[in-house]
Amino acid sequence: MANFHLGRRLTDRGRYQEALPHLEKAVATVTEGTALHASVLGLVHREMGDIARSKRYGRLALQHARERGAADLEDQIRSQLSP
Repeated sequence: MANFHLGRRLTDRGRYQEALPHLEKAVATVTEGTALHASVLGLVHREMGDIARSKRYGRLALQHARERGAADLEDQIRSQLSP
């Protein structure tokens, strides 16, 4: 969880490259927050211009949201995936 929070703070400051390793570590450990973690990682990749990775992590986020039965989170992730 610490990796996600640090990655999120760096992302909020526009320090995307520095945020990547922290967010990747957060996504690597499957937890209740994996959908959110993968969603943020997808957004960071989109901001950096890597659309393929952005979509990959977006799909992962949707998968985890579905598995949790979190329809509201699933809708939020879908809206973030739209250009």
